[in-house]
Amino acid sequence: MSNNGMRKGSWAAGVAFVGFSGAVALGWLHEADLWVLRPAQEHHSGFLDGVLGLFPLIGSPEVSGVMLLALLTGLFVRDRRALMTPILLVLVTTGLLELAMKLFLPQVPI
Repeated sequence: MSNNGMRKGSWAAGVAFVGFSGAVALGWLHEADLWVLRPAQEHHSGFLDGVLGLFPLIGSPEVSGVMLLALLTGLFVRDRRALMTPILLVLVTTGLLELAMKLFLPQVPI
C-alpha cells in the first residue's frame, strides 16, 4: 500500500472513531448497548471469569511498568535509542490522559 493510501486509511479510521464516539456520547447507542449487556449479564461463567481475570493483571501499573522497562532496555541494548524518547513520551502522555479522564469525566450508571 502506498503512503498516500495509508494516510487515507488513517483519516478514515480517525473519522469513524470520532463519529462513533460522538454517537455514544449523545446516547444514540444506549439501547443497543443494553441489548448486548443484558443477555451477557444473565449467565454466569466461572471459566470466563477465571480466564478474563488475567487482563486486569496485565494492565496493572506494576506489570505495565516492567514491560515498559523491558522494552526501553531492549531498545537501548540494540542501539535504537532514538525510539526510546517518543515511546516513553507517548506512554506517559497516555497514562496522564487516562488518569485525567477517570478523575474528571462522569460515568452514568447503567
